[in-house]
Amino acid sequence: MKKYISFILLSTLLMGCNDFLDEVDQDKLVPTTTEHFAATLLFNNTKDLKEFENRHTEMMTDNIDENAYVSEQFKLQHKQVYTWQREIELDIDGNRINDNLAWSRIYEKIAICNYMIEMVEDAVGSQEERDFIIGEAYFWRAYNYFVLTNLYGVPFNKNTAHIDLGVPLRLDSGVEQTYNRASVKACYDQMVSDLRTAKDYLEKSGLKKSKWHPTLSACDLLLSRCYLYTEEWEEAEHYATAVIEVNTLPKMNRSFAYIGEDKASTLFSFGTNSTKFQWVLNNGYRVSPELISLYHPDDNRLYAFFSEMPGTLLKVYYPEKGELSFTSMGISYLRVAEAYLNRAEARYHQGGDASADLRTLLESRYSNTASITIKDDGELYNQILTERRKELCFEEQHRWFDLRRMKERPTITHRYTITQTDGTMQNVETYTLLPNDLNYTLPIPMEERDKNPLIRNNERMDKLPVTM
Repeated sequence: MKKYISFILLSTLLMGCNDFLDEVDQDKLVPTTTEHFAATLLFNNTKDLKEFENRHTEMMTDNIDENAYVSEQFKLQHKQVYTWQREIELDIDGNRINDNLAWSRIYEKIAICNYMIEMVEDAVGSQEERDFIIGEAYFWRAYNYFVLTNLYGVPFNKNTAHIDLGVPLRLDSGVEQTYNRASVKACYDQMVSDLRTAKDYLEKSGLKKSKWHPTLSACDLLLSRCYLYTEEWEEAEHYATAVIEVNTLPKMNRSFAYIGEDKASTLFSFGTNSTKFQWVLNNGYRVSPELISLYHPDDNRLYAFFSEMPGTLLKVYYPEKGELSFTSMGISYLRVAEAYLNRAEARYHQGGDASADLRTLLESRYSNTASITIKDDGELYNQILTERRKELCFEEQHRWFDLRRMKERPTITHRYTITQTDGTMQNVETYTLLPNDLNYTLPIPMEERDKNPLIRNNERMDKLPVTM
């Protein structure tokens, strides 16, 4: 494992720390100062986000639809994910493809975090800098385990979380040839513990850095999210309130970058791929018309979040999130708006005033607040979930993760049209994701199963098309 960590550090530093390379022998690249540690940690967690770290997750949701007029040769590369196939690493001919890389990439990030936590106390620099780096490493470890657990772990169930399979918990840089999966409950317990430790160290450091670095509010928001997912409503409300009390939610405009260092609603931003969603158009997919239909014409999110492509046979929208028109920072972000949604949902389950938080959010989004309608108690919960979908679509993995935790999931149907290069449509295949579908949990990567035969894979179903 030490050799593995050294290789990751070498790769990271070669790409991200030019000043460091000028200072030391490149055959002995080991971080020695707090500056080196901080640069390594920052680069490790803000470099390009790929595959299931962002875009592929959205392909499995009801936020994406095909463009039937696009040739199949463009759509085919994403078909296995779009149609929820049992083995997403095998194409239609049974050949191995690289469509399940989040596991290895995120565990690499966790390995770096563990190394930082273990070694930074020996770094040359101030104690304040060392404390901040430790706090940041704990934050990132929690975030990375949150993503892993919600991709590869069984969806949280309060009655069975203590026995349901989550993901392996690697908390040091020691050597382990084989390892088992921790329970879902143990995974969430670790996230919460790491986030609380992160807060302690960040606060002790006394340092304030840019929004490329996690803050106390970012920790509180992620704690609120963890507790929301584990149905601990009082704690979810508490930490959402902590965010709301010290941050503002300004009025949304239709035509300016919404994520930035100077934006009050931005808590934290990461990820450096500035063309995050161009694949939607390039590969024959589009934003679901059903999602677009949820926005009222007075809702500024319709114009800030999406652009319509002119001159197409179908109405084709693509997401602006991740593009320079929406963010002047990274392509993923933690925002104050989520705190209002988390608190609204938590209050609803406790019999509190959930509608007030929902109204506050919508008043910051609508150009004409007279158009806002808040549903009565019988429909309020569904409205909260709908507003989560509308507000958080195409950010991180919110929609897929929200679908996984719903008690009453919708049935999702994806159409896949076999269209020739000359535009001829041969037939339409229809695939369905059922409410209690096993395919809401990704398979453990095949390479991991090959290396560690003791690890239990997730049970999934074959998905066969209905042809029209």
